[in-house]
Amino acid sequence: MEEILNQLIDKALTIRLQQPFRWRSGLKAPVYTDTRMLLSLPRIREELVGKFTEILERRFSEVTHICGVATGGLPWAAMVAQKTGLPLIYVRPMAKEHGRKKMLEGLLPSHSKVVLIEDTVSTGGALLAAVHQLRKKEAELLGIMSVFSYGFGGVSDKFRSRGLHFFPLIEFPQLVRHAREKGALTDSELQALQSWHLDPKRWKPGMVLRF
Repeated sequence: MEEILNQLIDKALTIRLQQPFRWRSGLKAPVYTDTRMLLSLPRIREELVGKFTEILERRFSEVTHICGVATGGLPWAAMVAQKTGLPLIYVRPMAKEHGRKKMLEGLLPSHSKVVLIEDTVSTGGALLAAVHQLRKKEAELLGIMSVFSYGFGGVSDKFRSRGLHFFPLIEFPQLVRHAREKGALTDSELQALQSWHLDPKRWKPGMVLRF
C-alpha cells in the first residue's frame, strides 16, 4: 500500500490552498485527487485490482455482478470483472439523449447481487444515484468499493442507512498523513487540509480549525 500512496502523492494529488477547486457537488476544496492517473501505472493498477478482489472474496462472496459508476469507476469495475469472471454492468451519470436513452448498461437479471465500484468518493451523491437506478431494476445491492474516499463524516452513514457496506482502499486522512511523513507537505499545509476536511462546507482559504 505504501507504493500506491506514494504514486497518489506524486501523480494525483494537487493542492491549492489559496485558489480552491470547485467540485461537481459545488463544494470548494483546496485539494484534488485525480485517481485516474493510477490507470496509467500497470503495476499499481494490478495491485489495486488485487485488493478489490480480496474484498469481494472476503466480504461479498455471493456477488453475481460488478457495476462500475461511469466514468471513473468503470475501468476499475471492468478489470475486477475480468479478473473474477463476473458479468459487468455500468451506470451513467445521466441517460443518453439518443438510442434507447438508458442510464444502466449491460445485462442485469432481476434479483442479481451487485457490488458497485467507484474511483473517488466525496459526498456520495453519484453513488446514491447509481444505487437508485439499480434498485429500480430489482437488483440487490451488497456494497460499494472505491479506490479512494475523502472520508467525510456522514458519508459512510448514508450508505449504511441504505443497507450498504462501504470499503474504500485509501482515505484522505491516511493520504495526507503519509504525504507529511514523506515531506510532500509542510506542517502548515497539513493543518490547512485537516481544517478543510473537518468542516468542508464552512471552510475558506486561510481558515484553521482547532482539533
